[in-house]
Amino acid sequence: MFHYNESLNYYKQNLADAEYAIVSGDSKELSGTTDTLATAEQLTYNGFTFNAEKSNVSGNIAGDGSLVLNLYYNRNTYTVALDANENGKTGNLTGSTASLTNIKYEQVLSNLPELSKNGYTFDGWFTAAEGGEEVTTTSTYTWHSETTKTLYAHWTAVEVKYTIKYYTEKLGSEEYEFESENTELTGTTDTLATVV
Repeated sequence: MFHYNESLNYYKQNLADAEYAIVSGDSKELSGTTDTLATAEQLTYNGFTFNAEKSNVSGNIAGDGSLVLNLYYNRNTYTVALDANENGKTGNLTGSTASLTNIKYEQVLSNLPELSKNGYTFDGWFTAAEGGEEVTTTSTYTWHSETTKTLYAHWTAVEVKYTIKYYTEKLGSEEYEFESENTELTGTTDTLATVV
């Protein structure tokens, strides 16, 4: 009975293509007894799924030390849903809120759209409807525990102009006629304006 070395290699799928790169920190040379079964430990990596079909997890330890076990991990893909988060906010919305699909784990979200809305400043995309972490076009996708991640638009209401017009009732009639107007007024979008 002899002891011979065996090679155990772990590979993670590249971000840029469908090829794989070795995880040098986890790959190693092992030793075992000739003509016994060697079984690799299946590791877990955030954002990756084990590819059982491509991998050879176990094998008979050959007397010449030629056994090589290779375990492959595919990079997960995700959907990023975009919520305009209007919640009763007035004003026309422009810009796309279509979901971003086939986003790879650790991919830069460079194609996040810019939105606009009358009376509001677009503050960007966040991981929660209120508060949360800001996500920009330089952020990478790292939410490995979810297949779909929703990002929410945040808005800040701005000062806009509004007009008050004054009408007086005609004598002997239920009709009104225009008297004057004040066009030099400003207020915050979607707040209540009251004439005093």
